[in-house]
Amino acid sequence: MRAVFFTRHNNDFDTLVAVADAWVAAAPDNEALIYVATPALKWKNDFRTRMLRANPRIAFTDIWQVAGRAIGGPVDRLWQANKPDDRLERRLLEWATEAIVRPGFNAKLIAMLEAYDPDIVAFDWWNVPPRRKPFDHFGYQATIAWKQSKGVPLISLPHGMMLYEGRSQALFTWATPYDRIFMENDRRKAKFLKGGHPDSQIAVCGAPRYEPQWVDRLLVELRGPEPQKRDDGLAHVVFFDKRHAFYFDFTEHLQWLTHLADHPRVRLTIQPHPRGQKLASLRPLMGHPRIAIDAETPASLLIDRHDIVSTITSSVMVEAVIRGREILYPKFLSTVTTRFQEAGACIALESLADTHTAIDRFLAGERVPRPLYDDFLREVAFGGGSPNTRGRVVAEMTRIARQFRAARQAGPSPIPATAK
Repeated sequence: MRAVFFTRHNNDFDTLVAVADAWVAAAPDNEALIYVATPALKWKNDFRTRMLRANPRIAFTDIWQVAGRAIGGPVDRLWQANKPDDRLERRLLEWATEAIVRPGFNAKLIAMLEAYDPDIVAFDWWNVPPRRKPFDHFGYQATIAWKQSKGVPLISLPHGMMLYEGRSQALFTWATPYDRIFMENDRRKAKFLKGGHPDSQIAVCGAPRYEPQWVDRLLVELRGPEPQKRDDGLAHVVFFDKRHAFYFDFTEHLQWLTHLADHPRVRLTIQPHPRGQKLASLRPLMGHPRIAIDAETPASLLIDRHDIVSTITSSVMVEAVIRGREILYPKFLSTVTTRFQEAGACIALESLADTHTAIDRFLAGERVPRPLYDDFLREVAFGGGSPNTRGRVVAEMTRIARQFRAARQAGPSPIPATAK
């Protein structure tokens, strides 16, 4: 069977490549086509792309190939070189992309889908708006209309991780006509049920990107089979910065990072969020002798090279827990309730003054009990079940695809809006 996967940005690419890999591994005749719906995703030189391209049954295409615009090459190269701080350049690239790609694009995308003849289509998010705005992701709305006319099932893969609860967090009321929406845990499912989605539309299978075997494969691909060995008596800490998804005091945030690095046995690496603060906002930290700012190294490698992973709410900490790293959580900087702090799966700091004491205890050998981390993973990342998250997603995709194929072969009887 054939599956088409739509993707827009790194957070969703993480999930999508894990599922596409498992899809083709599930059966010898399964094939996958990954369609990149925006030039902003730097996928071509990504190590995950290299992994998947080694399999002849996985292919990639993007908006430039669909549009057939050779003139797009120079613009695409500028996109691949664009940095988060180059926001004016990004806006100019958006305008150029619209002018080059948009004319006749939807018809060309549908022609591509018709030629590929997929048994199932997977989107990388839930809330597809009725109309595409300039500049936006190319092809989602046209594909929804095509799938409804052809009786091809449409699913939504897990999007991100639900790691915190904010007072303003809305219910999920979106009405995209999915035949199945995959969730990473029951707490997110409850939000969709309250938003009016039927229970039969939702499958809780866990987060595919955090299946431990997949996490291990990615790490070996990045750094080779041998782990880094280090015993220097220091606490090597990596902090993954947070996009402004909720209010927090950024000045206080910088003060805490400085205080953390003031501990004489701490070596601190900070990775800015790719769609968050500009690098210039971290300038007050750049002269500190024990702080390094690293915007380039893949997160998996940074986790591998450090003893402690710190964040405010980034889902990267889930991989850190799987890798056996300790989590340092500056609770006093956050205005939300986090799942890992609720579960006791972190070193929670109540105030800035707690920081050095926590580091001293870590250096003395004190650790968060591993069962607390394991319970957190099971309930939040593994959907309350085993770590076989990719297998559960692909098994359900296969069942849905076969059901819809049988319905198409049986004749023109209506395809149910939601697979039972």
